[in-house]
Amino acid sequence: MDITTVIFIILAVIVALAIAVFQYFYRQKSKSKTIILLTFLRFLGIFSILLLLINPKIKNRVLEVTKPSLVVAIDNSSSIKFLDNHNQVSKLISDIKSNEVLNEKFNIDYFSFDSKLELLDSLNFNVNSTNIREALVSLDDIYKEEIPTILITDGNHTLGADYEFHRSKGTVYPIIVGDTVKNIDLEINKLNANRYSFLGNNFPVELFVNYNGNEQINSVLTVKNGNTTVFRKNISLNEEKNSEQISFNLTASKVGVMNYRASLSPLNEEENRLNNQKNFSVEVIDEQSKIAIISDIKHPDLGMYKRAIESNKQRKVIYHTSNVSGNTLNQYQLVILYQPTVSFKKLFDELKEKAINSFIITGTHTDWNFLNTIQPHFKKSVISQTEDYTANFNDDYAAFVVDDLGFEDFPPLNAYFGEVVFSSPFESILFQNIGGFKTESPLLATYLTEGKRGAVLFGENSWKWRALSFTKNKSFEDFDSFVNKLIQYLAVKKAFNRIELSYNTIAYQNDLVKISAKYFDNNYTLDTRAKLNLNLKNLRTNEMKQYPMLLNNDTFELNLNDLTSAEYEFHVSVEGQTVKRRGNFTVLDYNIEQQFTHANINAMKTIAATSGGQWSHINNTRTIIDTLIENAQYKSVQKSTDKIVPIIDWKWLLGFVVFFFSLEWFIRKYRGLI
Repeated sequence: MDITTVIFIILAVIVALAIAVFQYFYRQKSKSKTIILLTFLRFLGIFSILLLLINPKIKNRVLEVTKPSLVVAIDNSSSIKFLDNHNQVSKLISDIKSNEVLNEKFNIDYFSFDSKLELLDSLNFNVNSTNIREALVSLDDIYKEEIPTILITDGNHTLGADYEFHRSKGTVYPIIVGDTVKNIDLEINKLNANRYSFLGNNFPVELFVNYNGNEQINSVLTVKNGNTTVFRKNISLNEEKNSEQISFNLTASKVGVMNYRASLSPLNEEENRLNNQKNFSVEVIDEQSKIAIISDIKHPDLGMYKRAIESNKQRKVIYHTSNVSGNTLNQYQLVILYQPTVSFKKLFDELKEKAINSFIITGTHTDWNFLNTIQPHFKKSVISQTEDYTANFNDDYAAFVVDDLGFEDFPPLNAYFGEVVFSSPFESILFQNIGGFKTESPLLATYLTEGKRGAVLFGENSWKWRALSFTKNKSFEDFDSFVNKLIQYLAVKKAFNRIELSYNTIAYQNDLVKISAKYFDNNYTLDTRAKLNLNLKNLRTNEMKQYPMLLNNDTFELNLNDLTSAEYEFHVSVEGQTVKRRGNFTVLDYNIEQQFTHANINAMKTIAATSGGQWSHINNTRTIIDTLIENAQYKSVQKSTDKIVPIIDWKWLLGFVVFFFSLEWFIRKYRGLI
């Protein structure tokens, strides 16, 4: 309490005493005991009021006993129920909650985890993914000190990085759920197949068969398309030869999504037969396309684009100069115009007349005065100075699915400096980065107008991108795939649709199915004011559902999850209009959580050892509970805390004020002094 407050309290005592003495002794000279008592009560009442007005702050020391924390993290994934261990887990949680000694020693926090960590509400064991490492990392973020953790799980993770060698802040005590001994089991461990193939082509399929057991076994691998068997092979495995890699080719015989099922004839002793089969699908595309690259100069970019595009064997690239005839252009699905100049005038007229899609690549040899006037889609006001532009990937690009190859680390492209302005609806795949500053100006963009698709790249030397991609990945595959996705989008010749859809035609049962849509008005301008709905039909059950699509920037999106395996048909419609667009996709039956037959005991032992804890099976949890109770490292801590409390918070002091004045009034009334 500071000296000023002490002085005010002393003054309050003096003032309260002076007022009380003045009121009872100034005119009345009696000094009876009653008068003295009344004076004292008046003094106490006035002093209490003044004390509340001064409101001094009192330091109060509080002793608190803090119990150590204990975390109980429970695996809520469907593998617990599939292995029929969910009742054991629920009983264990009840036992921990009812253990008086353990609860007296610890403050226990309960969490559940599957793909993410959450405070425990209820357990349903229905989630089809498990990310144990994410749960451990999240607990490290929540608790800054070292907290012991009881980890109740079968140890089988299906999502995220491996958790086995994760170093937690605190000690981890894994309680293993499920069988720790591997049963006899035959499984298709992994299956690789292309998601796309071209009509008439043979596409490769590769799968790996694993066997766990001691005896010689025989099985039959069968691959079916519907009821038709397209591949069959006898398999023999034993304790020494317990795996086999099988490769074969299938023929893409018709256009559309082809659904296949690979299955192994089960063994009599097998408990889990769900992992004996795997479904996969291949979308067969009828695509035979020719691409023209037109340029009047020689540049490394030209060879790069030819090699990248022709990495897709269904595409052929042919070089031409700007004096190519109009009849020759009829055979091409897409024309790439490299650094156009005034000599391209006749070519631009032919492309407009024949409605051929184009990809314009500009650079330091581009005649921008000509290019700004010959086409209406974009303009660039340039100066004579050139600039280096690095790239930033646009995560919100939605015209088609495209991946970030790490463009920020790619070498810069060179072009004339100037501002780009689009007059047609466009989307940026890559933004310009100038001198380390990110901009919203496009570096690579696609546009759509009057049924024609186009793209423009504002810079030359993209051959360096392909070279760097090879250096990083030891393969051209990633970069060539990026280029071919762009070419596939541009090479499509079809009438303009006011609703443009983007989605994957094949998904697994655990996947999130994302459908994106762009809506254009009659003037081919993006319209974000409309309301779009998606009507979904399950072709297996004929069940119909309607979902509203949500607007994200200029794209309408819908995320569908928990879809059962089936073929689905949908149409996107605009409220108040007759505009519709149809699509379809297939959800394959595959639950990765049902592929396990036993607990991952080795990983659980490792994480217990690396964190300094111990493990036990769910049938014998007493040792871990006793260890936690008896461990002297986990003990309550007594803390003293100094709390500064203002006296105005003392509500009883106000009660004393009322009491002093009330008692004074009653005494005066009783003595006849009123």
